[in-house]
Amino acid sequence: MIAISSGMGSIAENSGGWLPYRTSKAALNMAWSTLAIEAKPRGVTCVAVSPGWVKTRMGGSGAEITAEQSVGDMRKLIERLTIADTGKFLRRNGSTIPW
Repeated sequence: MIAISSGMGSIAENSGGWLPYRTSKAALNMAWSTLAIEAKPRGVTCVAVSPGWVKTRMGGSGAEITAEQSVGDMRKLIERLTIADTGKFLRRNGSTIPW
């Protein structure tokens, strides 16, 4: 199971701003972390993934990547996830984001 989160949901990497958005993503992350604990004994992998700074209405034209690039990277990541990854918060390249 995958939750599309955001690096802005990390409490450890908080730089301020975007209070409602950060709060909603932090709440999603807590729910997903708890779900991962409960689903792991059933063999279900649960990971929160950040798609990165994407060129959308929200991300703007100055964002790093296109939606197609982000989705392609996330699909590659998702294909290689295992139960050992459950409970992680990952960037689309597979690197860990601190909760």
